[in-house]
Amino acid sequence: MAGRRKGYAITMSEIVSIGSIHYITMGKTNGITPKDGYPSRNKYFVVLGRDKAGRLYGGVVFNSRINQKLPVHIQMYQYPIPKASYTFLSHDSFIDCSTLMSVPASQLSTNTLCGELTPEHLGYVLDAVRQSGTIPPIKLREYGIIP
Repeated sequence: MAGRRKGYAITMSEIVSIGSIHYITMGKTNGITPKDGYPSRNKYFVVLGRDKAGRLYGGVVFNSRINQKLPVHIQMYQYPIPKASYTFLSHDSFIDCSTLMSVPASQLSTNTLCGELTPEHLGYVLDAVRQSGTIPPIKLREYGIIP
């Protein structure tokens, strides 16, 4: 979005693209398990694809740490992200590549956009999501993550 000429509107494809990171409220309907009795949690959501109708986006989320109660084969798909890589992070984090979340397009906007994954991080995340074995191929196809 750098270099935008004054007076031009931002398009949805600039706000929501593969690798864009949005800070949004997520709950059970998105696939998040809220903690301490709360109905939702704020999470960094990385867009990896969208359904054919353009109403739902599929992606992964950042976590503060790896849940040590997860099976080892799931822990292996928690991709470490150093705080220094993204200005919006307050600590080193992990992207959970073992679970694909769904978010309605209406939840993503210029107000939720934080940045984009680097090409290196995006490549790793997409490869890990495709290879994890924990996400059904039909779900990956639904969002265009695999053909």
